[in-house]
Amino acid sequence: MRPAFHSQAGFLMGTALFFLLAQLPCQDAGAGIAALPASAEPIPIVIPSLRYLGQEGGSAVQMQIHSITTLLRSAVSNKPNIKVLEREMTDEMYNEIAFQVTGIGNENFTAGRIEGAKALLFGELGSLFGRIVIATRLVNLETGQVLFANTIYVEEADIKTDIDKLANSIEEKALQMAMRSDIPSIKRQLKAKNYAEAKRLIDIFVRDNKPNAEILSMKQLISDGLSLDYYKQARGYMGSKLFKEARVRLSEALALRVDERFYALRRKIDEEEARYNLHIKGEELKLQASLERQRRGLAEKRSYTFSEWAAAILVNSAHIGASYAMHVDPVGLGVSALPGSWGGQALWLGELRPGGKAQNQRIPFRWTSYAAASAEYVLGAEGNRLMIEAYASPFLSESFKVLNIILSLGLDAGGMLVYGGSVPGDYALFLTSGASALLDIKFSRSSGIYLGARAGYAFNQDKRLPSAPFLRFYAGIGF
Repeated sequence: MRPAFHSQAGFLMGTALFFLLAQLPCQDAGAGIAALPASAEPIPIVIPSLRYLGQEGGSAVQMQIHSITTLLRSAVSNKPNIKVLEREMTDEMYNEIAFQVTGIGNENFTAGRIEGAKALLFGELGSLFGRIVIATRLVNLETGQVLFANTIYVEEADIKTDIDKLANSIEEKALQMAMRSDIPSIKRQLKAKNYAEAKRLIDIFVRDNKPNAEILSMKQLISDGLSLDYYKQARGYMGSKLFKEARVRLSEALALRVDERFYALRRKIDEEEARYNLHIKGEELKLQASLERQRRGLAEKRSYTFSEWAAAILVNSAHIGASYAMHVDPVGLGVSALPGSWGGQALWLGELRPGGKAQNQRIPFRWTSYAAASAEYVLGAEGNRLMIEAYASPFLSESFKVLNIILSLGLDAGGMLVYGGSVPGDYALFLTSGASALLDIKFSRSSGIYLGARAGYAFNQDKRLPSAPFLRFYAGIGF
């Protein structure tokens, strides 16, 4: 029986050798896979639970081990040429096989007898720089030969896809256990520059035959040719901006051959990826800026407040509406016994703009002017009268604007014609002066309603009718 310390030391040495073997490139899935004859049985393989590289933690680590082991077994089981056997392995059996496979490497392989199985798939699990690391070895249990060794570094989101690819490679290598190869077949593939197929065939040949000088020479030619193929594929991936795939292919090329061109390409891939990422970042910033402008535009539209709407309202507007004039007793300054007169009025109110420049919309006080005309009809005992007045305030008017309300005050002067009734000579002319107050309430930029009042004095020079003060009220719409 092997001493316990010797078994442990062998296992550690085997693990180290395993990672060296894992650097060897694996074949592409589907590269020259030969189908088994219809009468052939699927190759039986045992897949023990993955071992964790490092200190095994709590339930979270155990759950990860179980989940990834299940994924690997399921992916390999789905291959038609492989049959996964359910076999339990003790740690002692696992360590013993691992030691003999990687520790002694001779023909006296005796520990690999697992009932019904022809191959064993070792697997180890770990993490590196935030990625999941899965290292696998496929061992021929009859000879102890390592048929396949590979290590994959995957993101958690891509683990199923990468394990499916791994299963394809495992199937190909397992099939090689039942295959045979010869030197003429290898030479034919070399001549055709089909280096991937030549490597597959020479691996099969070396499995059953000791390598000689000719085989070693062909292996070197295959490694050189295959590394150049991988190099060209890496350049193609780089041109297509597939930098991750380009690095994988270039790593496979470097594992086969050391070449300054390969290192130069690796530096170029880094530079191209940096430039590409910078370009993408610039495009993203442009898109973000465009989206931000759109967002701000929408926000500004949504935040178009009442005060902003009111700031755009114009003082300039036309007014039309009804008017009512009341006569004032010139003696007692009260309302006279004469009936009032009803009629209509038209009025224009506008800002004065010195120098042709609009006044600042934020200033509440505006220097304005206005002009108006009114016509009223009086029904009375002394006869019916028509009163027509026109007046204006070209410079003596001021408007005060608060939101959508405009109050205008002004001093004005004009003239009045009174026609009909008991007026001597049928008409009388008056000079008028007064003060007006106009209140505009806007519902849009220029439209709204208005109320107003004017107190004035009518002076009759020819004394046909007495001079007298008056009051006029008016209301209507503005536009």
